[in-house]
Amino acid sequence: MNDVYDTIIIGGGPAGLTAAIYARRKLLKTLIITMSIGGQVNLTEDIENFPGYLDKSGPKLSKIMEQQARIFGAEIIFGEVTKVEKIDKYFKVISTAGEFLTK
Repeated sequence: MNDVYDTIIIGGGPAGLTAAIYARRKLLKTLIITMSIGGQVNLTEDIENFPGYLDKSGPKLSKIMEQQARIFGAEIIFGEVTKVEKIDKYFKVISTAGEFLTK
């Protein structure tokens, strides 16, 4: 638990991946903790309302978003968040993958 992240995002669905992309564009040290990539969109085969995405496959969209988040430098760890604690000026995020500090 040596690193302190600027932000930790809980969940790797479209919202979490998008948040990570924008956080990294602002040069924030970013970690996503998720049980899986894609969330509900992985169960959707017919995406019709995502601007600029014509393929329609939900699983393909989540892979593209994951790749973009990683290219921008977001770290992704697979695990389940079990608790978040406030410690002085930081938050400790406790998960099955370890414990992490964030601002």
